[in-house]
Formats: sequence, structure tokens, C-alpha cells
Amino acid sequence: MINRITRWLLFLTGITLPITEIRFFTLGPLVFSMNKVLTAVLLGWAVIYWLSTRQRFPQDRKAAWVGVFAVAIAISLLVAFFSGASLSVIAVAVMAMSAILLFYFLLVYVTVDFRSLDSLLVGYLVGVSLTSISVLMGYGLEMDEGAPGFARTGGLGGDPNHYSYDAAVSIPIALMYFSMVRSGFARILLIGFGALVVIGIMTTLSRSGVVAAGAALAFWMLRFRRFDVLRVAIPLVAGSVVIMFLTSPKWVERMLSIGAVVSEDEEADSSVRSRLVVGEYAIWALVENPLFGVGYRNFGPWGVEKVREYRQSGRGDVLSKTETGLVKSGGAIHNSYLHVAAEMGLVGLISYLTFLALGWADFSRGFRTAKKFPDDPVLSRAYYYAAFLQISYFATLIDNMFLSSVRFKSAWMLIAVSTVILRVIRSRMAEIAATPSSLPEVPPIPGVDGSGGSVPPPALSPGLSDGVRGRRV
Repeated sequence: MINRITRWLLFLTGITLPITEIRFFTLGPLVFSMNKVLTAVLLGWAVIYWLSTRQRFPQDRKAAWVGVFAVAIAISLLVAFFSGASLSVIAVAVMAMSAILLFYFLLVYVTVDFRSLDSLLVGYLVGVSLTSISVLMGYGLEMDEGAPGFARTGGLGGDPNHYSYDAAVSIPIALMYFSMVRSGFARILLIGFGALVVIGIMTTLSRSGVVAAGAALAFWMLRFRRFDVLRVAIPLVAGSVVIMFLTSPKWVERMLSIGAVVSEDEEADSSVRSRLVVGEYAIWALVENPLFGVGYRNFGPWGVEKVREYRQSGRGDVLSKTETGLVKSGGAIHNSYLHVAAEMGLVGLISYLTFLALGWADFSRGFRTAKKFPDDPVLSRAYYYAAFLQISYFATLIDNMFLSSVRFKSAWMLIAVSTVILRVIRSRMAEIAATPSSLPEVPPIPGVDGSGGSVPPPALSPGLSDGVRGRRV
């Protein structure tokens, strides 16, 4: 009963992850979204879960660095407060980051096996599906100053770039389940899901989403040596570009603006240009405040004040576009790494990069370990989780270079999942060590070693397959 309720809560949590526009209530400046409320419910349930099972928190080498990152956030909030940030801004920031950090630790604690992990991931795919449908229906459609002549929407996901971030993360997850399920109906649903999110990303005009999704698919091809897909992918992409050019030439123009980020021309894409300028200011913020940064959510005011100082020094003509870029971006640094560096300094940046790197290392460790046991029912399944979820993780790391996505919970979900996968693998390896007969025996091949003896056949490394261990397709 306890585990069943936990799985349902994880399923609902997954659904609400990509949905930010549905809010339960507000309290002054504080907004309580569906996911924040479910995080609070999950906290209460974790207490009940602990009282019932007395389960200890699993081994997680990232936890300490996440703790250091939390300290960096607290210090940066103090810096922002003493720099003049309002109490409402501080309160919103405290609530947002507390919910994210709590969300991470709760997922690590209550996601105890692959059934509970499936509940979370399937719920996430359902949430992305609902958000994609709302995007295609035009929910929340509005003109975008950064893309003149275009109306953009993120649907229930709010911001178009936020939606595309979740969409890019979801594609490898859908590929993972496509490789594992045997049901033809389930595969048709997954193919439909893939088409839905790809169209959704294109509809949002999100360049970062296109780059992240493309990078994830490229990583998948390299990991599984699926270069044969290029024979189909290249004509499809070329055909799609031709269709978009004929029906919406401005869409192609916007995508091509990715390569024009260094343009100084006034006619260059304003959103691209402002991101470059804001990035330069982020580096200056780190140089001037190397230890703790300029304060959480305080980069915008700091940047505008810095522009005024330069204007007073007689450099106003040079900095007019800089000020415009800072104001239009609302102080948002469209790069998570620069964002953390500018607002939290080296303390925040080092801890952030460290637990991101450890998340990657945990996926890699799980992948290498599980790959050695293709016949074990648990470890062969873990192989797929580690392989494909690391690809989703790769998409977030790429997207982080174009968005301030520190507060995007899907990234934190994947960091937590890397711990869950290792947890299940360690548990299974302990069972194998205690009862060697639990590992399926591999029949010997006589005479292969040249001495009349035998050696076991090499383990197969599955790519996309019809089952847990099947042919590549």
C-alpha cells in the first residue's frame, strides 16, 4: 500500500513537472503551482514513508555538493538583500530554490526501484504531451519582441523556451521506452508522442530547443552506432526545412540567426544580440565579485547600474545597445553556467559544476556496470535507463548554454534519477554477490580458447531493441 501510494504521487509529480501555468493559489508575491503543492505533499508522504519503513537516505555523493550549492544560494540572497533587493524578491527566490532543492532530495529518497521510476517518467511524458497539445492549440499565444512578426507560446509550460527544454529532455525518454516495450500499440503511442513534441519545438521557435534536441539525437546515434538513421533523418530534415521555408520563411530566418550571434549590425536578431551583451556583463560581474557574485536575482539591477556608471564616464553612445539588451532581457542571463557564476560567484559555480559532473559520472558508471550483464533481468533494464537518461541529461547540459535553467525541475529530476539508477544497480549487485545462482548462467562454447576448454560468449550491447536484449532495429 505504501509503495502504491508513492508511485501514484510520483506519477502526479511527473505530470506537473512541465506544467507551470496552472496555479493553485497565490499568497502575495508567492505563487503556488501544481508542482510546488505536490512537492509539499510528497514531503509529508516521505515522513510517513520513513515512519513506516525506517529507510535510510541512499548513498549519494552529489548530496554534499548540492548542500554547498544551497549555502551559496543563501549567501547570494544575503548579498542581494544588502544590495537593496526587496523582501518580496527575496521571498520568491527563497521559496523557488527551497522547493527545487527539496524536490531533489525527495526524489532520491522515495524513488526506490524501477517501478517507482517508471511512474515518475511516464507521468513526465504525459505532462509533456499535455503541454505540447496546448502549444499546438495556441494557448497563451502572444507576440515576442525578440522575434519581430512572430507570436510564440509555451502553452501550459509558460515560457516557450521552458517548454522546448522539457520537450528536448522527453525525446530520449520516449526512445528508451520504445526500445523496451513489446506492445505495438505502445510503440505507436510513443511514435506519436515523438512527432508531437518535435512539432511543438518547431512551433515555439525555440532555437535552444532545436539545438538541444538535435544534440541528444546525435549522441544517441554515436552511443548505439545508429548512423543508418542518417539515411532517413537527412531527407526528413531537408524536406522539413523546405516546407517551413515555403510556408514560413521567417521561421528559417530565425533558426539561421543562431550563426549570427557576433553581428554588431542593428538589424541583427535583437534577442541574440542582447544575450551576447548580457553574457559579457555576466563575466564582468564574476570578475568584480569573484567569491559570492552580485547576489541571487540581483544581476539585472547590478547591470543597469553598471551601464549608468559607464554612461557617466562619457561612453553612452557605445553602451546604448547594452542597456537596451539588459532591460529587454529583464536581467536574465541566457546561460545557466554564467548565471550561477555572476549571481553566486565561484562558490556557487564550483558546487554547481561539481554535482552536474557527478550526475554525468553516475550515469556513466551505471551504464558500464549494467552493460556487463545483458542476461540479468534487472541489470539489463538498468542498462537502458542509464544509457537513454544520460542522453536526456546531455540535452539539459547543452540547453543550459542558452537558457537560465537553474530553476527548471526537469534537470533536477535527471540528476536525482542518476542516483536512483545506481541505487538499484548496487542492490542487484549485492544480491548477485550473496547468491551467485541468481545471475543467469551463460552456456559455454567448447574449444573456443584453443585448449579444449571453454569461454563464455561475449555480452551483447543492445541498441534500440524489441525487448530487454534483442536485435537492433
